[in-house]
Amino acid sequence: MESTQDYLTRKHQDILDHGYDGQHSGVIALKVAERLISEGERPEISLVYEERLNPGSATEVVQFTPNILGEDTSWLTHTVCTTQTHAYDPLIGEPIAIEDYTGFLFDEEIKMKVETPSNQVPSRIEQILR
Repeated sequence: MESTQDYLTRKHQDILDHGYDGQHSGVIALKVAERLISEGERPEISLVYEERLNPGSATEVVQFTPNILGEDTSWLTHTVCTTQTHAYDPLIGEPIAIEDYTGFLFDEEIKMKVETPSNQVPSRIEQILR
């Protein structure tokens, strides 16, 4: 199996060459997790998602733009493979400290939450990728 770093590098170059619509971030996160597991890590699947209270007291989902894709792209959610210390996203192409991830990629701090804990990731991989 291709290493995690080789996969991130290859997918990053593919995104630079062909673009990315964000539609399959969950599948990509699981493919990264599969590689991390084979390397002895315990990955989680995390969701970038935040609601904020507007001045008029209405709750609004935060839209964010990955800086690598330009201003024409904005998302409400994004799925990424994480460990306790790092985020592994082909949009960046290499691991990044989890506390720096959203600020680096989206130019703003956006909340993240674990969607699939590490003990459930192997069964999720089997369910989705097989």
